[in-house]
Amino acid sequence: MCTKRRLQTGTGKTYTISLSLLRLLEVQAQDTARQHPTVVFITAVTHAAIEACCGKLEQLIQVYRSIKDLPTAWLDELKIEMVTKGNEHAPPKGTSVAIYAGTIYQVGFKLFLCCSC
Repeated sequence: MCTKRRLQTGTGKTYTISLSLLRLLEVQAQDTARQHPTVVFITAVTHAAIEACCGKLEQLIQVYRSIKDLPTAWLDELKIEMVTKGNEHAPPKGTSVAIYAGTIYQVGFKLFLCCSC
């Protein structure tokens, strides 16, 4: 028998995901041998979860920019896009780091295929 478990609110899940993603992208930005754009997909079942994660990302980006002596040039290359129709969403252009966010229904399978390297 399988039982559903709900994760408690206010435990820092969104903060942890967002900060971990930014730290990963920061480390990857230091890789000068990188030749292809980095594409990250943030998916969830609900719009609220996607909006919470994108909001937390924006908040943490501002915190990063406010810290003196912290290299932040890589943030200028970061582009966050909301995906509404995954099969029709264009691949990243003009940026080295793209974060696509949308529900699992919006992102769609074909978008994963067009951006995979």
